[in-house]
Amino acid sequence: MNSLANALALVAGSVGSGGIIADISEAASAADWTCLKGLGVTGGIVRAWHSTGTADTLAPGSLKAARAAGIADTAVYMFPCAGKRGMDPARFSAAAQVNGTVAALRAAGADGLVGRFWLDIESNPSSGCGWSATDLPSNCAWIQELVDAARAAGQRVGVYASHYEWGLVAGAACQLKDAQSSDLPMWYAHYDGDAATCADYAKLPFGGWGAPYMKQYADHLPTAGCGIGADVSIVCGNPPPPPAPTPPPAPTPPLGGCQTFEAGLCPGDNDCMCTTGTSCGAAGDAAAAPLNFTLRALPLAAAAGGHKSAGACLGQCLRVVHGECSGPNSCMKSSGPC
Repeated sequence: MNSLANALALVAGSVGSGGIIADISEAASAADWTCLKGLGVTGGIVRAWHSTGTADTLAPGSLKAARAAGIADTAVYMFPCAGKRGMDPARFSAAAQVNGTVAALRAAGADGLVGRFWLDIESNPSSGCGWSATDLPSNCAWIQELVDAARAAGQRVGVYASHYEWGLVAGAACQLKDAQSSDLPMWYAHYDGDAATCADYAKLPFGGWGAPYMKQYADHLPTAGCGIGADVSIVCGNPPPPPAPTPPPAPTPPLGGCQTFEAGLCPGDNDCMCTTGTSCGAAGDAAAAPLNFTLRALPLAAAAGGHKSAGACLGQCLRVVHGECSGPNSCMKSSGPC
């Protein structure tokens, strides 16, 4: 996850219906989450603990914003500071860091929004917080302490890692208690771009997990227009649904026929429209009445939205768009330039 400075974790521990799961580590507003939902994101994991060993104060707001945007499955991850655990146990022991994460969320009223508490196990670049490069067994034991502390704090815990990072940090021999159990799911990173399957895990398993829960398959999500970057994952066995088919273009209505136009639809400097053809009939005119003006001699007056009334348009320019008339009318045409 630390591969993106702009990452915020968007992966839900309980998502099981497919869809894209993304992770990012910056503040996310309800508008950001709504935009990401439009790209297929279905759940969110938010960073709640910095690699420096301090709470991420942006996490509660991002969790609440996700719920406000209709993302019901939210989770957090913590990036533990391993290097200082022996220097100041009161602040940097496994229990102190886990409890600090939970306490910060609770103080902000966001602890109830955590579906899964993920431990981010990978190289830590922050000063003084790196893992031991020589004592891998002690690293392995401390990871188990983190798991135990999260459970003691009432959290549903899971582990995020990759085959490479697990070997570098914990060692190939490291296997956590319950690694074979659904009580300790594993979220692995393998950037092969394949969102359809987690079968690649079997080629490079690690940590004693026989099967993964979730796969981070790419370190970016194309989020043009959303203003936020994200890594992307899938819940194993639940690939994202195929994109909705592009609807066929609407047929071009024929010229002619009845024309009942709404004031103010003309682009450019024209701000009034009127009918020049026959009406849509009594039923059509009644249905269109709340939105449209028919051919009547109305006085020149300001209409809703600042547009002139239909009476002021008689004999003037009329460039209109198709399909604005409600009721049985389905065609409109331009009868003059604007």
